[in-house]
Amino acid sequence: MSRKDVFGKAIRDVSEGKRAIMTIRRDDGYVHDADAGIYFTTFSEFSEIEKEAMSLAHGLVLDVGCGAGRHALYLQSKGLGIVGIDVSPLTIRVAHKQGLRATVLCAAPWIPFNNESFDTIILMFNNFGICGGYEETTALLVELNRLLRASGIILTSSLHATETQKVEHLRYHEANRKKGLSPGLVTIRVEYNGEEGDWFRLLLASPEEMKSLSEKVGLKLVRTIKQADNASYIGVIGKEKQQV
Repeated sequence: MSRKDVFGKAIRDVSEGKRAIMTIRRDDGYVHDADAGIYFTTFSEFSEIEKEAMSLAHGLVLDVGCGAGRHALYLQSKGLGIVGIDVSPLTIRVAHKQGLRATVLCAAPWIPFNNESFDTIILMFNNFGICGGYEETTALLVELNRLLRASGIILTSSLHATETQKVEHLRYHEANRKKGLSPGLVTIRVEYNGEEGDWFRLLLASPEEMKSLSEKVGLKLVRTIKQADNASYIGVIGKEKQQV
């Protein structure tokens, strides 16, 4: 776990009524700014694919990388039991302050719950690839499979990274291919208020990659919920022998 918790400081500031603009820096120098206020949006502000995914959640839910708790709080308001986990201590504190009743500080893929504890597991905001490359994402999926009940589902978002025409992204994808890596594997860090977070790897997986990685661990990608106007999508994943 990072002791800097730069992301958590931005989340904390928003919870205190401040505007917090983070810089997301890629290791090739590409940067973009992100308003941390997005982590506090309510259901009416969710994208259409998020709304559809939330309608599929049932039973006891685990939110992996819950952030400030926007999805978890919505599901909690609908009467579902839900646990939010995150690696950021400040973010977990904010989620609890926002009203999320059950929160746990931990770092995926090591999730401290018993086998088959959850009916639904959600990983929003590109959290499918939050652990890193293929090997790390496979380890996460093994853990999620362990935690998921026989009739359960995983709802996980990602970005089909190669669906772009931007030269700076295409160049990065090609450099990854030459290294034998997924074109959508990015190394990034969060910068905020003069501080720099730790570098970490995030896999922006194509639906084909999500399908292949799921099948490696006894899961199956049943369908995808696609965003009409961009490359974002949410995968609906179940147990291999399950009919979802």
